[in-house]
Amino acid sequence: MRGISTTQAIAIIIIIAVIIGAAAYIATRKTAPTETTTTTTTTTTTTASPAPSKEKVLVIAIGVDPDTLDPAGQTTTLISNIVDFMVEPLFKQDENGNLIPWLAESYQISEDGKVITVKLRKGVKFQDGTPLTAEAVRFTFMNRILNESVRVPIRVWFKPLERVEVVDEYTVKFILKEPYVPFIRVLSTTIAGIVSPNAVKKLGDKISTEPRDIGTGPFKFQEWVRGDHVTLVKNPNYWRGEPKICLLYTSP
Repeated sequence: MRGISTTQAIAIIIIIAVIIGAAAYIATRKTAPTETTTTTTTTTTTTASPAPSKEKVLVIAIGVDPDTLDPAGQTTTLISNIVDFMVEPLFKQDENGNLIPWLAESYQISEDGKVITVKLRKGVKFQDGTPLTAEAVRFTFMNRILNESVRVPIRVWFKPLERVEVVDEYTVKFILKEPYVPFIRVLSTTIAGIVSPNAVKKLGDKISTEPRDIGTGPFKFQEWVRGDHVTLVKNPNYWRGEPKICLLYTSP
């Protein structure tokens, strides 16, 4: 029996990415519940006071301790779901698999299928206060995802990508090595979440354990106590409105 080709393997992985993207979109839609009481999924005793006492806190129990909180290093849906609240991609997918512009406002694909031109949403800021720009998108892909010195376990998803070019402050082009229709959906994955160049440069290697202010998401990293919990607090300047709660992920 012949083994599957590289193209077939990438296609299979993209299908998995579609499922992950849909789950992340659904989770994001639920970040601002209207309930005013604290909701918990389990009763857990923690070793610290990880969230402000006056804030409403949603406690979510997970079965494992994260391996890394770096978006580029994600390999599992469970931990990606945490990262998705901090970092957002250009596109997301709804529960039906439909592609939805998120940090992107619109996009066009060239007739030869090798160039994807993306217009960014204006007025969006990273948690560190710097603006979302085409340069930040270029940095995310060229300086991190395609950079061999950065740990990206599922870099194969981005194999069709040759380079990313800045057209203007809010326009960026993805240049592919060859036409590859599923690539637009790769841009909706956690790994493709856009990060702040300023924050990443300040953090250095700490991005995997203390990813402070790296994204545009509704929640900001506060702390990670290994084997105990990860705390995310509200991003008061979130472009879609401040969340009503904080998040506390507890691990066994």
